[in-house]
Amino acid sequence: MAEITCLSHIVIRSMKLDEWADYGVNILGMEVAERSAERLCLRMDDRAYRLIIEQGPEEDLASAGWELDNQAELEAFVTHLRAQGINVGEAGEDLRRSRKVERLYLCDDPNGFVHEFGAGYKRLCQPFRSKVLVSAFRTGELGLGHFVPLSQDVETSEHFYENVLKLGVSGYMRPNDDLKIVFFHSRTGRFHTLATANLPMPKKIFHIGIEVMSLDDVGRALDRAQQAGITITASIGHHPNAKSVSFYMDGPSGFQFEILWNEIIIDREHWQVMTYQETSDWGHAALA
Repeated sequence: MAEITCLSHIVIRSMKLDEWADYGVNILGMEVAERSAERLCLRMDDRAYRLIIEQGPEEDLASAGWELDNQAELEAFVTHLRAQGINVGEAGEDLRRSRKVERLYLCDDPNGFVHEFGAGYKRLCQPFRSKVLVSAFRTGELGLGHFVPLSQDVETSEHFYENVLKLGVSGYMRPNDDLKIVFFHSRTGRFHTLATANLPMPKKIFHIGIEVMSLDDVGRALDRAQQAGITITASIGHHPNAKSVSFYMDGPSGFQFEILWNEIIIDREHWQVMTYQETSDWGHAALA
């Protein structure tokens, strides 16, 4: 059964490429891989990029990129999508080359952005070097991290992510009767590579989560953000479902970033889906 391996990349449209370059390098700890007047590509590891900022007025999520292990898995996954009635097409040559991948397919998400499915993503021999990290990003087969697209109809989104994209349900949060958060994992098992919620916010995305290999790098990122005058939206805290320690801060385009450490990897054979009432068991005090 063909499955998504991990979240390979995220594409944002913004007119603030200079701000994103500074934020990506000096706050998040990424490295500029490519820069032009129309596009900024940021590295986190040996991949050619993980975060792409394309020039555009939206200041919002444009695309989520997904990796499959090989072209046979990709073709089987596309066949599954089409059997589900999804309009999925192969990317044009210009976009395929731009994404630095051997094969690329596209389909729309019910929440107004695009999914990109690829196999054969380019790896770089030149080592990734961060100016500020003391450890590294936790990527590899786990991918970029996670993102949280917002949904007006969370039931429809849950069906799409579980039955169409074939992501596994990791669990739920129900802080109150009106709010539902659903967490999903890909084949490699990071507790969530995607979550969706019916939060009343103007963006298509609530936040992007990136994981570091050391708790020190969470604290250092918090210090860098505070020194740069970036709004910290939630203090350091602990999520009871993912077991991760993190904080949240504003990004250049009006949605947030979560910097986290120590998220669990799901053992599917022994995993029990649970619903938590509390989003945090300590910390994460709202600061903005």
